[in-house]
Amino acid sequence: MVILNFMNNTTIRKNEKRILLKTLIGLLIGLVNGFFGSGGGIVAVQLMTKVGLEEKKAHATAIFIILPLSIASTVVYCLRNNLLFGTDTWFLLGGGAAGGAIGALLLCKLKKEWIDAIFTVLILASGIRMVL
Repeated sequence: MVILNFMNNTTIRKNEKRILLKTLIGLLIGLVNGFFGSGGGIVAVQLMTKVGLEEKKAHATAIFIILPLSIASTVVYCLRNNLLFGTDTWFLLGGGAAGGAIGALLLCKLKKEWIDAIFTVLILASGIRMVL
């Protein structure tokens, strides 16, 4: 409530409100990413498109900002001995890096409608899996 009152204060310039809003969005994305892992990317895309970023740029920007967030989360998990380092981890990392590169190339080539459809299916599948 305090934040909303602060945001409605007429003495704050429009640019400062946008900076505050984007900082709060970043905080939310970081919290979700730290808690759920890649879920931060889903939140990031949704919120960035709501503040006017083009969808393809929102997806690409989400990937860009998730890296430092994931590094920060990884450091915390390592310090608390909550990370599994084994042979499987390196295979997952290698496959994930290759998949990430392929996904980035596809994002540049696919039409917005296809990106929307794929993203929607992934969100729905994730939600259904969580419910079941």
